[in-house]
Amino acid sequence: MVKTRCKGNASVRKCEEILTSLGYITSIVERTGRFIKNKDMFSNGEDDERGLGFEFGGFDLIAMKNGCKIKYIQVKTTNPATHKPYIQFRGKFDDVSVEIEQWTYKNMSNTKKKRNGFVIHRYVGDKYEIEDLREDKKK
Repeated sequence: MVKTRCKGNASVRKCEEILTSLGYITSIVERTGRFIKNKDMFSNGEDDERGLGFEFGGFDLIAMKNGCKIKYIQVKTTNPATHKPYIQFRGKFDDVSVEIEQWTYKNMSNTKKKRNGFVIHRYVGDKYEIEDLREDKKK
């Protein structure tokens, strides 16, 4: 049985490998542990300690490349997080030249479709665009 934390950390590493191969430099937030509750960038929890006005889970990594906007990325495994907080965060900092993305790793090797890889939700204004990086492994 795979532990959730290990599975999540593996997804973050895969995301980092893809970004590095595209020429980005990346930085991953401190890994969570048994007694560490929340370490994601800009996360504020239920008490809204950052003053955002809404509960926000934050980001797992940051990626930079010359000539491109800075990417703040939340990495999930199997199911994406609720989009509303990311749209609210994007709206609060709409004039800042950053990209807000959520990468969801879909492991479908046990299904007939055999499509593994990331689905990216890129937040633009009050909506999001979807980019599917999964490859069809069905022969």
